[in-house]
Amino acid sequence: MCDVAGGRMSSHERSRLSTVKQASPGGAFVVAAGPAGTGAATAAGDAYARIADLLRRDGLEIVHERVFGSLSAQAAVMTARREVLRTAGIDPDGPITYLQGRPPWGEGFAGTIIHAVSSAGPAANVRVLSDDEHPCGRTWQSDGITFIILQDVRGVAKAGSDNCPASQARRAMERADRLLRANGASYRNTVRTWFYLSDILAWYPEFNHVRNATYGRFNLLPEDGRPPTLPASTGIRADHPGGAACVLDLLAAVAPDAGEPAVRFLRNPRQQ
Repeated sequence: MCDVAGGRMSSHERSRLSTVKQASPGGAFVVAAGPAGTGAATAAGDAYARIADLLRRDGLEIVHERVFGSLSAQAAVMTARREVLRTAGIDPDGPITYLQGRPPWGEGFAGTIIHAVSSAGPAANVRVLSDDEHPCGRTWQSDGITFIILQDVRGVAKAGSDNCPASQARRAMERADRLLRANGASYRNTVRTWFYLSDILAWYPEFNHVRNATYGRFNLLPEDGRPPTLPASTGIRADHPGGAACVLDLLAAVAPDAGEPAVRFLRNPRQQ
């Protein structure tokens, strides 16, 4: 039980706030949200307490973590998250992508989406990746495939450089390719991307142009008649606490022989 807006929340009300779906043998996707009107710290603390219970119970480790909330609530949310995970004996210093996703009632904590895998089952050896001593992703193995997830990849340059949104997007993709190459892969191994774009409608054509040009240099759009090898992708509007115009998360998969694993493309004819 926990206090909510001066009242009490039943176990049924708490349980319906979380969704857990099996991702693969030994893995799960977890979606948790806070109840309406609850302060950011309380809502985040409650959500992460339930997440921590699940992780410990099922022997899972986080490999991808995204938090959505108002930018004004970031400090409170991150502090509550850190305290709960540390108390549960879970390392709170792994990579995380915090994005503005305001809850329907205005300011506060909207929710979190987590992909977790078993540390002792068919997926194992979860390792945190770093860039300049900052956590930037995780890698693990499952069924002979090495998976790499990069998080919160930005392309903001130093003051005095070109920091227009399109340039930030190009540098974010180039940085992701550099990080993948440092870990035995490349952007050609990418099977899924999530682009979070600030004020997306103001520069979406420029984003598509720079992405196509960059993908051409990565040989994802060959000009010799071969079919393209484009990753599945999501692009949505989301502001970032650091003010970046473009933030990138991605998933890459590497076969045991360093080749490209077989990827099955899914089609949705109902989505035009």
